Amino acid sequence: MTTKTDYTVHPGSFLGEWLDDNNKTQQELGDAAGLSRKHINELLSGAATLSPEVAAKLSLVTGYSMKFWLNAEAVFRADVARLKLEEQLAPHAKELPPTVTSFLRKQGFIKGTLREPGRLVWEVLAFFEVGSWKALESRFAAPAAAFRQQLAHDVSWPAVATWLRVGEIESRREAREFPRYDPQKLNSLAPELPSLSSLDPSEYRKLVGEKLTAVGVEILYVPEIPGCRAHGATRWVDGRPRIQLSLRGRNDSQYWFSLMHEIHHVLNERHDDLLLQGPAESKDDPREVAADDYARNSIISERDAACLGSLTTPSDAKAFARELGIAPGLVVGRLQHDGHWTYQQGHHLFRDVL
Repeated sequence: MTTKTDYTVHPGSFLGEWLDDNNKTQQELGDAAGLSRKHINELLSGAATLSPEVAAKLSLVTGYSMKFWLNAEAVFRADVARLKLEEQLAPHAKELPPTVTSFLRKQGFIKGTLREPGRLVWEVLAFFEVGSWKALESRFAAPAAAFRQQLAHDVSWPAVATWLRVGEIESRREAREFPRYDPQKLNSLAPELPSLSSLDPSEYRKLVGEKLTAVGVEILYVPEIPGCRAHGATRWVDGRPRIQLSLRGRNDSQYWFSLMHEIHHVLNERHDDLLLQGPAESKDDPREVAADDYARNSIISERDAACLGSLTTPSDAKAFARELGIAPGLVVGRLQHDGHWTYQQGHHLFRDVL
C-alpha cells in the first residue's frame, strides 16, 4: 500500500530550496526563466499551477528535469484532491461496522483507524474498488439482493460483502489456471470426495483443491467475518464456478457437509445466481433443502443412514466410519444432527480442519 501523508508539498517548496541552495533571488530566477517576479512568487506560495511550459523553463534554469517539476505538481494536486475527499468521507467512518474494519486490519488489507476517519473510509473504498460512499453502500447492500432474502435475520450484509470481496482478492492473488468447467466430470467426481475425509485435514484440503481445479471448479478458504454467518457460498465468475468456504464450525463434519452442499449448487443452480449457506437460511427454500439432502446422502447414503440408530458408543461410530470409508467425525455429525446423539456425545472424534 502506498504511504499517504496528511499534508501537501507544492512544487514551490522545491523551488524555494533551489533558490536558497544557489543564493538566487526571485528576480534573478524570473529573469533567467523568462517569468515575471509575480509568477515566481505565486509558484513559491503554491498559488499558481505549474504548467508544462513553465516546467520546461525551470528545467533549463535549475537543472532539474521537466519530469521532476511536472511530477511534483501532479503529486501536489493529487494530495490536495485526496485530502479534500478524505475530509468529505470522514463523517462516514462511524457508519463502518467495527467488525468489518477490525477484520480488514487484522488481515492486513487496511491500516486506518477512527483516529484518522477520512483515511479509514478511503482505505475501505480502495479495498472494494469504489470511488464514493454511495457506491460503497451499494456494495454493502448488493448481497441482500443477490442472496436469498430469507437470510436477512441476524446477518450483517457489509460483513458478507467483505467476506466475498476477500475471496475475489485471494483468487486474483493466486492467479491459478483452470480448464474449462466440466459439469459431467464434476458429477462423476463428487461422490468420490467424502472418502478423502479419512486423510489428514491438511492433506485432503489440498487434494480437494487439486481435484476440483482439474474439472474447472475454484475453491477458496476465507476466514469467517463476525456477522457474516456463512458456511459457504457459490458464485460464477467468467463462466467458472467458485466455491468459497469459511470453515465456520472448524470441524471436519461441518467442512464436508458445506463442501458437498456447495457442489450441489454448482451442479444444479443458475449460473447468474449467488447462493449463501448459513445458519439463518430458510428451511422452506427448495434449493437449500435439495442441497442439504444431497450433502447428507453424499456423505452417508439413505440406506446406510438406517443403521445410525444402532450406534451408541464412540467405538460404534468409528467402526461404522471404517465400513463407509469416511472419517468418524462425519458419522458423529450425522448422529448429532439426526438426534440420535446429543451435541456433547462423540465430540472428541471431530477433527479441526484449520
